[in-house]
Amino acid sequence: MAKKKAEPTELRPWDRRPWPSDGNRPEEVFTAVGMALSKWEMYDAQLSLLFGAFVSNSIDMSPALRAYGAVRTFEGRTEMLRASSETYFSEKPHLGLQNRFKPILKDAKNFSPRRNEIAHGVVDRFQLADEVPIPVGPRDKCALFPPYATFKDRDVRLTPLYCYGAPEILYFEGQFNKLMFEANNFAGEIFLMVQRDSSARTDQKQSRE
Repeated sequence: MAKKKAEPTELRPWDRRPWPSDGNRPEEVFTAVGMALSKWEMYDAQLSLLFGAFVSNSIDMSPALRAYGAVRTFEGRTEMLRASSETYFSEKPHLGLQNRFKPILKDAKNFSPRRNEIAHGVVDRFQLADEVPIPVGPRDKCALFPPYATFKDRDVRLTPLYCYGAPEILYFEGQFNKLMFEANNFAGEIFLMVQRDSSARTDQKQSRE
């Protein structure tokens, strides 16, 4: 019999946060949601630049960026990143950069479910984890819960499996911001290599003419 995989002893950065002990004003939760989602989109934009740097042979990455944006799911986009990185590093081996890219791709996949929970959640009156799944708290105390129409994140009694107040959502906003800068810095390094290669090809062409 296969051994049961051990549960992590502490929260990883992308894990769901513990159930808060209290809610927040509705406007605080809505503002936190907007901030987190906006930061995620900025992060995704940096990943699109990274994809463009992987697949473009020139500093004009417009076709690659449009191709990245045409893929509707983030899962599909991360697969594009993985496949393009394999080709890039196969043609231009660089073990240091390749090892740095692995956690970038891993973080993209691991944080994506948290982004989806924030994007598709519903703001409702706060309830404690052990209360019945009926929002009975005060209207000025709210939190973000799974949508009622989903079966994945609510049990058969509609009890939500997670709850995020404004602080929990802003925690992920901070994580998304960190991911954005990491992707930006890495994409910049790849882009500089592409730029140098493009300049070298131009110089070689001019020398032959």
